[in-house]
Amino acid sequence: MNENIINRDATAQNIHKLMKEFNLTVAEMQSIFGFKKPTAIYKWIHGLSTPTLDHLVVLAVLFGASINNIIAINEAALDKLALTYHEFKTPVKTIGLSNRKQLAIPSINTTATGRRIKRLMNGAGVTVQEVQEIFGFKTPQAIYKWLRGLSMPSIDNLVILAAVLNVPIDEIIIVDVAIISSTTGRIISPQTNEPPMILSEMNHLSASSPVSCPCSGRNATYYGKKTEARR
Repeated sequence: MNENIINRDATAQNIHKLMKEFNLTVAEMQSIFGFKKPTAIYKWIHGLSTPTLDHLVVLAVLFGASINNIIAINEAALDKLALTYHEFKTPVKTIGLSNRKQLAIPSINTTATGRRIKRLMNGAGVTVQEVQEIFGFKTPQAIYKWLRGLSMPSIDNLVILAAVLNVPIDEIIIVDVAIISSTTGRIISPQTNEPPMILSEMNHLSASSPVSCPCSGRNATYYGKKTEARR
């Protein structure tokens, strides 16, 4: 139903443009994400695949940009669903990558995000049954999994959900933060005593407290939480 919600080619152009603005190479991006090979990065910038939600969250914080400004939405596909998509433009902020020694790496808090989705649905007066009908699901099981933090919506479904709730994608996602050393690639402060924050707040934090990417050539995974399989 919604396989064409994301315009891959335009999304690739957005990512490539942001990489150029921040003088980030493919090798440096590979190091940030801890990939053993640069294949995934090349697929992103050539429109062969779209970053996962976990990776989009990291990109949003890295570039100080809204997810809505990283992914390109196929408006025509949303129109077919009889939804009105509201753009939320957040200017990309320069975050001084070359002058800092730490990187704040976000990971999605699925439980808190589920609660956030439930609050937003209640505030918008949208029921589980209505969301089920919008997505064309045979059962409401997938939606209940989102609300309970057992799984996350796919990127396409998250775009539609944001349109239904009339909020930016960044206002839906709740993240935990870990501070990573750019020299060792290790966690300095996992922020375990800090409450999770909305991704949009994390973006403002990264913009006001510039950080550097740990481009040391290490193949390290910089965030540990993994969301479960997406519908």
